[in-house]
Amino acid sequence: RIPIKRFIIRMRLIRARAQLIESSAAITTVAENSGFSSMSQFYSHFKSAYGLAPHELRKGYDNIK
Repeated sequence: RIPIKRFIIRMRLIRARAQLIESSAAITTVAENSGFSSMSQFYSHFKSAYGLAPHELRKGYDNIK
C-alpha cells in the first residue's frame, strides 16, 4: 500500500521511461506526455527513481542498439 500521489508519480515514471527507450521524442515532450508539470519536477523524480537523468538512460539504451 502506497499513497495515491506516490502511485501516480510511479505510473508516470514508468510511462516516461518506456517512451524514452522506445521513441526519439524530445525529453520535454516525454515529460509533458507523462503528466509532469515541469522539467525540474520530472528530472528530480526520474533521477530519484532510476538513479540516472532521463538523457543518461536514453544514451545507455542507444549504445545497446
